[in-house]
Amino acid sequence: MATEQINTNQARKEFADNINRVAYGHERVTITRHGKPVAALISVDDLEFLEKLEHQLDKKAIQEAWQEQGDKPLKSLDEVKSQLGIQ
Repeated sequence: MATEQINTNQARKEFADNINRVAYGHERVTITRHGKPVAALISVDDLEFLEKLEHQLDKKAIQEAWQEQGDKPLKSLDEVKSQLGIQ
């Protein structure tokens, strides 16, 4: 799916139109400032998909961490902070 890029001035002027394109046309719009991407408009469906994907990746990382931990004793928060040099 192609993403159209528009600058912040155009995004401001055409805000309602861009919302409709994203919501009903299932388009994606990248907003740029000085030619660099700074934000994106996506549909709620896309956002929900990304959040589910993020949740699944987090869940997988937790499972892998538990498997790596194995039978070793867990460290306390104070021990972890001390190892990281955090007070």
